[in-house]
Amino acid sequence: MKTFGLILLALVMLVNGLVYQTGMAVERTAFDHRYYTGVLSESVLTPEGYAQMEAALPEIIQTALQESEFEDLTAEERERMRMLLTAIATALLDTFDYEWIKEHMDVAIEDLVTVISSRNVELTAVIELAEKKESLAVNLAARLAFLTPEDLAELEIPADDPFGWAQDFVAGLDLPDQLLLAEVVNLESAEALLFVTEARPTFRLMMMIPLAVFLLLYYLFFKMVGHAKTSLWMGGSLLVSALLFMSMLGALWGLAVAGIAQTPLDSPDMATMVLTAMRFTAARMMTVPLITAALAIAMIIGGIYQKRVGLKSEGEIPPS
Repeated sequence: MKTFGLILLALVMLVNGLVYQTGMAVERTAFDHRYYTGVLSESVLTPEGYAQMEAALPEIIQTALQESEFEDLTAEERERMRMLLTAIATALLDTFDYEWIKEHMDVAIEDLVTVISSRNVELTAVIELAEKKESLAVNLAARLAFLTPEDLAELEIPADDPFGWAQDFVAGLDLPDQLLLAEVVNLESAEALLFVTEARPTFRLMMMIPLAVFLLLYYLFFKMVGHAKTSLWMGGSLLVSALLFMSMLGALWGLAVAGIAQTPLDSPDMATMVLTAMRFTAARMMTVPLITAALAIAMIIGGIYQKRVGLKSEGEIPPS
């Protein structure tokens, strides 16, 4: 009867460990701003991705020129328009470079996660654009300098004052001097963000349940087999739980990769980006069972040591 009770408690410990690890995996992803900044840095907003975007500019512009609004242009006019669009796109990339975008993306994500964490009731991030607007005009004028006076004249750009035209162009974009995240992201319509915001307090409260169950199991094990064997039983159950959770993550990873392979995506780069994001997510989740396994092994070693010390004190084994 005692053995049956111990096995039952071990099974409860195993399930409780799976529940706790699942909760911690969610905590390390959905509720951790470092996850969002990390997954963007690793998969979306990378130096390589930014360089690829720059390299793809000619193809993107060429595709844009095939649209209906350009169909009446002659070959010569189409070429001049291509040069103008290239100058504008390149000036934008020169102005809003990788470092600037990453810095402000981190700020925006931090603000969003602050709202999710319920530490603030509204978005407060502000992105200053006044200096960037001036830089954009300067960079655009510099790019226009590569065009011939004849091309500038055909494009109705004064050859003696490309900077003035660039300033007028930037003013026509109607960019604000300050970009308020609260005006860009409508929290009321962001149902997923609202759900996470509202669910976080309940989630944190529910995470106390497996901790309470852990303490209860320790008490029950202790009453049945004593401290040393409690460490062995609980450590063993926790280790099995960690290994099982690792196996589940591995199986989910395999299914996800197979799903991506069967899903038609726009380009190989998109598939790589998705797989990189998934790999980053799996790595952050895998940290949880690794830490759990380390804790379980420490408990097992502690239990063996305590059991050996206990046997020595009773004179059942000679001291080493």
